Amino acid sequence: MTIDTFAVPTGGDEPYSPKGYGCVERSSKGDPHAPSPLTVTSDDILQVKGSDITFRGKALRLRGACLGGWMCMENFITGYPAHEHQMRAGLLKVLGRDRYDFFFDKFLEYFFTDADAAAFRDMGFNMIRLGVNYHHFEDDMNPRVFKYGGFKHLDRVIDIASPPHALPDKGECARHGIYSIVDLHALPGGQSSDWHCDNPTDKALFWVHKDFQDRAVFIWEHLAEHYKNNPWVAGYNVLNEPLEETGVILNAVMARLEKAIRAIDPYHILFWDGNGFGSDFRDFKAPLPNSVYACHDYSTMGIPNNLEYNGTPEDKARLEQSFTWKSEYQRGIGGPIWNGEFGPTYVDPSENSDHEAINNRRYNLLMEQLRIYDSYPNVSWTIWCWKDLGTCGLFHVDTDSAYYKLIKPFLQKKKASLTT
Repeated sequence: MTIDTFAVPTGGDEPYSPKGYGCVERSSKGDPHAPSPLTVTSDDILQVKGSDITFRGKALRLRGACLGGWMCMENFITGYPAHEHQMRAGLLKVLGRDRYDFFFDKFLEYFFTDADAAAFRDMGFNMIRLGVNYHHFEDDMNPRVFKYGGFKHLDRVIDIASPPHALPDKGECARHGIYSIVDLHALPGGQSSDWHCDNPTDKALFWVHKDFQDRAVFIWEHLAEHYKNNPWVAGYNVLNEPLEETGVILNAVMARLEKAIRAIDPYHILFWDGNGFGSDFRDFKAPLPNSVYACHDYSTMGIPNNLEYNGTPEDKARLEQSFTWKSEYQRGIGGPIWNGEFGPTYVDPSENSDHEAINNRRYNLLMEQLRIYDSYPNVSWTIWCWKDLGTCGLFHVDTDSAYYKLIKPFLQKKKASLTT
């Protein structure tokens, strides 16, 4: 019997099946979680006009954070060992199906609540990037059967940010007025070789097996169908941080995904990350219609074991040069610029006596990056990330909490292994 480590109870009137992969096979019966029909036009949804992201002709700057570690878990964010699929398999073995399902249903629920959305808006943010793992919507051992239960928590957070049946100019209906970007952070086969796409190998097999690409098209067709009438979805981040050696396959896959999505949803913006983890656009061709191209502007000066940022003219020039290079394609085509991920990491005060000085330098680096982005008239951004254990999140877990005390021995063991 196959085991689905991503199945969650869906609630409501849809039956939940614990058998097989834990999902009801409804791919031919439509979306049981679909919101009520809402007639929208391109005027109701954000659009690319020249160098700007616009709403009804008015240019917008979208600023916010990424909800990392939630529907695409990463071990440094929440503290568990291994890749997400490995950790889930371990917990399923220990807890059993019922307790496992309950735990992850509540984990996804409590990770982002109305209080988070209120805090998000209080910080002046108007966009959240929602990274999701494809496993929530399809199983490797049961491909091309769509798991509609994956919408349960994704819809919930989008609805918390802004209800789907209120147009963006109807302020009395919007709870927090935050746009969402649906980010397929992990794709079948792995679009890169790294942990953040839950890749069980060291090969980006998505690019060399057409079946993986077919399944990505299948998933995006369902996502587009589900959200095509939602004006609070800013758009779709189709391929998070691709790593494709030739550039040729990447362009072909992008064209295929764009065609498939546009056949269903002609209006929403498509957000495309650069190659090489969002940094390299040299092989990109003519821009696709109603698309925004996204760089990820991490600085090595904000990461351990590199030269530290000291605010010198040379340091500031390095930051400027990095963003100038990563946004060259966008400026060349005269389009909007979106920086999908950036930000430094911070030092745990309990582990370094010089933590205050180091963290101040990294905070100053962040402030300089924001100054650079503000110097452009059309840069939108989402910082990485909203919350974590204290590495790079805007909020972090209380070290006196029961959760932190439970995982602390493992965190210490993990850090010791990295320094030996």
